[in-house]
Amino acid sequence: MIKTIKLKEIATYDSTGVTLEGFKRINFIFGNNGSGKTTLSEFIRNSGHFPSCSIEWVDGNEMTTCVYNRNFISENFLSDSIKGIFTLGKESVELQTEIAILKETIIKHKEDIKKKITIFEEKERARIVIIDEFREACWRIKSSIDSDFKELIEGFRNSKEKFMQKCLDESSKNLSTPLKTLNEILSIKEDLFNRTVELVEEPTMFEFNMDIEYDPIYSY
Repeated sequence: MIKTIKLKEIATYDSTGVTLEGFKRINFIFGNNGSGKTTLSEFIRNSGHFPSCSIEWVDGNEMTTCVYNRNFISENFLSDSIKGIFTLGKESVELQTEIAILKETIIKHKEDIKKKITIFEEKERARIVIIDEFREACWRIKSSIDSDFKELIEGFRNSKEKFMQKCLDESSKNLSTPLKTLNEILSIKEDLFNRTVELVEEPTMFEFNMDIEYDPIYSY
């Protein structure tokens, strides 16, 4: 049990200080705000932090002190991580070590994910640029052949997106077909679309007479 407490040169206590004595097993200390109650409790909680103050125990038997004041609340309940009471044995130490390793692994995975997301976003931007360039290249080809091949590209002449997709579809279908030059294709197209229309007469009907088989000419 506490015998005496001397407080000086701290907070509201001057160099003369005060001496508190006559403590019982249960003591009630009260006073106005700023009179030094919290300073007294903080000294009991961390007496080593107050070199100008002193505490004397009955028969010199120092006891473990437990103080619940606003500083204790701030340190243990208002911080980001709440302090706890742990009993550490071999298994607990191993678990703590494993947790530390896993935390490092999680941090590395998060960094890897962040890097991969950055790479993906860069690749996606590059892909969009390539598609845009390819679409414009296809459209330039369309513009150069539009007047000669408008019948062959009907339905794709007014949309860059559709014409680009048509180019992709045709390229996948014609992998095994020998490519023709533009002039060769133009010649074929002219044969199909530009040649003079000719009237084809209906052939006369041929009547087959079974008597022909008995014609003398077949007797030789």
